[in-house]
Amino acid sequence: MRLLLFIGLPALLVCSSAQGANYTSMGEGSVSCAVFGEDYRKAPTEVEARYFAWAQGFMSALNFLSHGAGGKESIMNATPLADQKRFVRDWCNKNPLANYYEAVFKLMDSLPIVDEQQKNR
Repeated sequence: MRLLLFIGLPALLVCSSAQGANYTSMGEGSVSCAVFGEDYRKAPTEVEARYFAWAQGFMSALNFLSHGAGGKESIMNATPLADQKRFVRDWCNKNPLANYYEAVFKLMDSLPIVDEQQKNR
């Protein structure tokens, strides 16, 4: 019983304090570019893989939402992944106070758009 209280009470406190906060975004994209840069300097390969996996999911979701709303979709594989990662790193280096997701928006804006002929294939 004592062990259960020892483990359960801290977990309850963490859960109750987290429930009081409202987050509009979560995940790697919600951190600042400065935090990304700091993390990247510590473990470049692992950190970039983790953050960029988030970025690809985010961009894919935006494309799916845009498609469903009849909007424009980006061609995500038009630029090699290494170049996309470099784009985000460079943008974050120039904008350390911005959030990582803002760099991903800028990347997405730089990608070509699917034209109507490509959509109908």
